[in-house]
Amino acid sequence: MAASWQSAWFRASRCYSAVLLGVRRLGFVLLFPVPAVRAFYELDLPHGYLGITMLIAFLGSAALVGFWLLSSPVSAAPPAE
Repeated sequence: MAASWQSAWFRASRCYSAVLLGVRRLGFVLLFPVPAVRAFYELDLPHGYLGITMLIAFLGSAALVGFWLLSSPVSAAPPAE
């Protein structure tokens, strides 16, 4: 008998969760150019290191997603009914 986490719904919801997480991160990054938001949250952008900061953030996000995908269980056979 297949466990509930192996159902097709869960595999689909993982995709939706990944998309939602990506949209949230994109929205957060897109708020930085708005001066009113930066002033409200007192965010200071690193002027000289913005490129390397974004590269490190991207690599960290890619590493998290990669490790998450590698650690997720993979079933070779379809779930039994």
